[in-house]
Amino acid sequence: MVEEGATIMKIDKPRGITTMIAEKIKANERFAVYIVIPMWPEGVPTGAATQRILFWQNKTMQMMYETIYNALVEVGLEAAFSPQDYLNFFCLGNREAVDIHENITVSGIPPPPNTPQV
Repeated sequence: MVEEGATIMKIDKPRGITTMIAEKIKANERFAVYIVIPMWPEGVPTGAATQRILFWQNKTMQMMYETIYNALVEVGLEAAFSPQDYLNFFCLGNREAVDIHENITVSGIPPPPNTPQV
């Protein structure tokens, strides 16, 4: 669900994203960016190319969080906020539905409906 007044934008460069966040921090405006990335790049997981992609992806994320932290320090908000309040990365995944009949305990009583196993 998108909050009222929220805008969905497409910005292609990591530096552009962090610059926009830093500007919002300095203007004391609430702003958050959610980035969806693949959990694993295509290719052999242990292959040199895949590992290189993951390495640079990690370095890019570090740079982005560092830029946001520096903006927070500049305005004196580093104790009140964290870079993760402004920038988050997510990986989407599929989850298989659990068959409740397979999870019946030894006593024959199914788990309560609000447990993670359901």
